[in-house]
Amino acid sequence: MKHLSLHVVGASILLVSSPGQAGTCRTDDPRLDDRMMVRLLPGIEVESFAAAFESDFPEVGVTPLDSIPGRDIWLLGLQLPRSLPGDLLDEMEDALGSNYEAYLEWGDFLYTNAAPEGTTGSTLVDHPANASLFANQYARTHTGADDAQTRSVGTGVVVAVLDTGVDANHPELAGRILPGFDFIDGDTDPADLGDGVDTDGDGLIDEMTGHGTFVAGLVSLIAPAAKILPVRVLDGDGNGDLWLLAKGMFYAIDRGVEVINISISSTYKGEATQDAVLEAANLGIIVVAAAGNCNTDDPPEYPAMRDHFLAVGASDDGDLKGGFSNYGEDMSLMAPGVSALIGSEPDPARSIISLLPAGGYAYWEGTSMATPVVAGAAALVRAQHPEWPADETTRAMIEAALESTAVDIDALNPPYAGLLGAGRIDIAAAAALGPPEPAVGDLNNDGAVDALDLVILLLAWGQTHSSADLNGDGIVNVLDLVILILAL
Repeated sequence: MKHLSLHVVGASILLVSSPGQAGTCRTDDPRLDDRMMVRLLPGIEVESFAAAFESDFPEVGVTPLDSIPGRDIWLLGLQLPRSLPGDLLDEMEDALGSNYEAYLEWGDFLYTNAAPEGTTGSTLVDHPANASLFANQYARTHTGADDAQTRSVGTGVVVAVLDTGVDANHPELAGRILPGFDFIDGDTDPADLGDGVDTDGDGLIDEMTGHGTFVAGLVSLIAPAAKILPVRVLDGDGNGDLWLLAKGMFYAIDRGVEVINISISSTYKGEATQDAVLEAANLGIIVVAAAGNCNTDDPPEYPAMRDHFLAVGASDDGDLKGGFSNYGEDMSLMAPGVSALIGSEPDPARSIISLLPAGGYAYWEGTSMATPVVAGAAALVRAQHPEWPADETTRAMIEAALESTAVDIDALNPPYAGLLGAGRIDIAAAAALGPPEPAVGDLNNDGAVDALDLVILLLAWGQTHSSADLNGDGIVNVLDLVILILAL
């Protein structure tokens, strides 16, 4: 049963991550010994692989539990013997990765993941925050988002937020939240509510409830006209696994989004998420992911530090790397994600402020908060170019716009020179590379909504990945036709 966790009741809460030094972080995320994921080769039935695996490991039973629509990717349950022989699990994992070339493209045991802030702990202290502080914070002013919004506000773009859910009723998000999905509970209500259970056994209940709403608020701060697709893949304690993340990614892809925000990390790579990001890239979708809060590059955290993900670290209002922020050769960008204190209280002028369920506002910090700043910037650039196709060239051009205009901050961070990606995002400079965002329905970006745009929409009829999906519901249909006709 979902309910509003006690820590989000009231007007505002202070949530500040612990310092996140490498010694306080987990070194490896747990393996779930009774679950594995596989991608079958074309034409192979899941039962055939299961039989082959059971033949090699007769003490183990294999049961298909779930699959990802349209892909030969399966979650399998393992019935293990009550008394596990020696190195059986490791032998099974090794075999899964190398012995089934006739059946599989890849095979993985299932590993967990989590909101980065949950893995380093957080404290909750009441402190006032409000709509004005939210709107005028340094994450917006320091990156030039105000100037960028004179050219683009993200119209026509959908950003998927894969997280703990989103409070669609928050006043700041009114009219911006699309119907999404809850992969934790398996229903169509991805509200950002806890379950009242300490699922990770850390003595705290639903401590990450509000994380997804906070992230969505920052996307909206940067790209106020973009729609947000909430996809719940973390529970109220901020925990999930790579199967839920992969399902969420493919769900967002199949809904035709243009940007995916993943403020989630794991120490295990996972092949399913890599397949998803490659599919997204080929459709022009930008996937932005948090680099992690352990102040380390070893172990790197995934999915951020893999090809085709934009890995985002956190910096402060002076462009210094956050003391908790991960770094590394695979970093893409830095963005505001650090909150400063005056004594024991947050400094509103130097802190990250966003939304919590039940109409609340809060201070927080982490790479999870830097990530939606970049996701919002990607939405602004995409909205400037509805004529760009849904393919790899569009993803590459958006990434190039964000990275080529970033502010080099290596000189300010000498210990991390070369490990902070292209630098701190400059949203104004990225938006300045493109034309002003065109009017709704101007699909060819020629300055007018006319018969040419009508032809483009009709040619895209029934498609999912098209700028002609004007209402962002995942398909070009009569609703989009009505919007275009009204704009003529």
